[in-house]
Amino acid sequence: MDKQTADKMSAALLGKTIGGWLIQKYINHGKSAVIFLGQRAGEQSAVKVFDPEIVERYGRDAQLERIKRELSLVGKSHPNLVRIYDGGEDGDLIFVAMEYFSGSNIASVLSEIPASEIRTLISQIATAAKFLADLSFAHRDIKPENVGLSPDMKSAKVLDLGVIRPFDLSNITDEGDQRYFVGTLQYSPPELLFREEEQSVEAWRAITFYQLGGILHDLLMRKPLFEDFKNPYARLVRAVEREIPRIDSSAADADLRLLAQDCLAKVPGQRLDTVTWEDFSRPKVADPMEAARRRIAQHRVAAAQSPKAPGSLEDLLGAQSFALRTAKSIPFASVV
Repeated sequence: MDKQTADKMSAALLGKTIGGWLIQKYINHGKSAVIFLGQRAGEQSAVKVFDPEIVERYGRDAQLERIKRELSLVGKSHPNLVRIYDGGEDGDLIFVAMEYFSGSNIASVLSEIPASEIRTLISQIATAAKFLADLSFAHRDIKPENVGLSPDMKSAKVLDLGVIRPFDLSNITDEGDQRYFVGTLQYSPPELLFREEEQSVEAWRAITFYQLGGILHDLLMRKPLFEDFKNPYARLVRAVEREIPRIDSSAADADLRLLAQDCLAKVPGQRLDTVTWEDFSRPKVADPMEAARRRIAQHRVAAAQSPKAPGSLEDLLGAQSFALRTAKSIPFASVV
């Protein structure tokens, strides 16, 4: 959606009521919807109103199905996940009302986030993603713009549940026969970009781990993933498919660098062999380098036991060991 369309929708809707919510103020807009500040019975919310033209272009039934998934989360809450209040149809309009979050997001204040908060923030984001996974949903679009930060930058909240996907949906109805890519290219793994993902809980967990790794990369490196490959579009596609992100910040703890590197492996099976949910919430230790060495030792055990591309995983572990031995002079680099 362009700014002109967003302004047109704002002019038409400000002061009106949608789903019982009084539309008070424009907040921002995205690819397909405008976000307004709404109020109902003394309660504030962020009201997401979809562009009718875009809805018709991609299918009204598909959008309503997405809304239905979000509404299944009403009454289910996690401190690091935006709450859904209600949504549906109001005349020709489709809307979702959710918790209003007034803070910034990771992307907008990336250079200002204290390094001392990175471990806590990635843990909070991961626990929110796991909360969704425990409810049999994948977020599909975890990225810095979709993670809000409190003013003190100590608390994170995963936002925008518009493309959550249930694990048990074999014939997904929001993509049509064309199997459109759903998500954000820059923070999506190759298998999701090319729509080659397997339909299993494990496969979606691997996708989520990749996206968490993308956020951790940005927090550690203080710059967006694949920032140097954004234009032209085809170059970014090739980078997602082939380019190995370098996580070489000397100020970052070695174990977090290694975790981000493992998450960003190109092969989903390698992510599952080397990353667990618990890895995102491990406390800081006196010697992060030693923690990284122990992590590599655990990976070698996984490599020996896993039938999934053991040679490739062993190459990865060898590179990680080399990076650890030469950490003061040579940055971490993955060779997935």
